[in-house]
Amino acid sequence: LDMARIENGKLEIELVPCNIREAVMETEQMLAPDMGEKGLTFQVSAENIQDNCVLCDALRIKQIVLNLLSNALKYTKTGGTVTYQVIQTGKNHQGHAAYEIHVKDTGVGMTEEFMNHIFEAFEREKSATESGVEGTGLGLAITRQLVKLHGGTIRVNSKKEEGTEFVVEFCLKVIEELSAAMAHREHKEE
Repeated sequence: LDMARIENGKLEIELVPCNIREAVMETEQMLAPDMGEKGLTFQVSAENIQDNCVLCDALRIKQIVLNLLSNALKYTKTGGTVTYQVIQTGKNHQGHAAYEIHVKDTGVGMTEEFMNHIFEAFEREKSATESGVEGTGLGLAITRQLVKLHGGTIRVNSKKEEGTEFVVEFCLKVIEELSAAMAHREHKEE
């Protein structure tokens, strides 16, 4: 459904106040049980964040992170490690701050050739299908479009049998903590 909306140019983002630290903790709580069940070490950190509250489409950002983390979970064998980091890399005078999301795993990795096509719809590497991992092959195509709708970028580094790292970069409007809390409360009451 998302892919159809993207292709028709109908997928829009809704900017709402979001507390980055809280969003990171929520995502960690959602995935920690699955990571533990599979016997993976799940390392989560929100480093160097001075500006917690921003305007973004909180649901879509969560979707981006969940897509990346569930891939890491899928393609990392028991005993491996998945790392999820959010870092603030700067702030400009117009009240926007730059953030990076890093999702890194010690999973099966990818060939260089496959990395060039990773964000295309229905692309899955042969080793991924052979490993019995199911999926539509749409997750990363949608993820890239959601990142682009936020004016961000996504890149991938990977080595076969050594693991993969996705890095998402965003520049988001910073808002005051108080106004974020108020907006959140009003949103709940509606």
